[in-house]
Amino acid sequence: MQIGQSVSGLSSPEESPEDFDEQVRIVFQESQGLVHSTFVTQYCLEESEARRLESDLALWFHKFCRRPGLPPPRACRHNLIVMACVFARGLQRDRIERGVLEADEWLDLVLRREPVEVAREVSRPLKILYHRLHDSRNIRSEI
Repeated sequence: MQIGQSVSGLSSPEESPEDFDEQVRIVFQESQGLVHSTFVTQYCLEESEARRLESDLALWFHKFCRRPGLPPPRACRHNLIVMACVFARGLQRDRIERGVLEADEWLDLVLRREPVEVAREVSRPLKILYHRLHDSRNIRSEI
């Protein structure tokens, strides 16, 4: 393989920027409910704060997906959820350190956990649903 040669299966935003941007937008949009819920229920952000953080996260995700050598955006969904947890954790920890926010028992427990753990937990129901849908399609195609 030569330098600059594309690798099959990896994202290539240079080939069709409009299609690539649309893929990124769709993945973010499909994940936005889970991201918002994570911000509000896990990290105790107010609705307006959650929406503002979602906007920052959307910009980060678009830039992240453009990194060379990454798989297509749909395969980066877990990275999006993890980074949502990183963003929210950082924001809430900063507020606590500055004395702007006092952590209750729930928030303290969540902030002690690693963002990857929280992301894995909040996305578990989607993984179960995906596997059920995928398995039921396989069963129907075998019948």
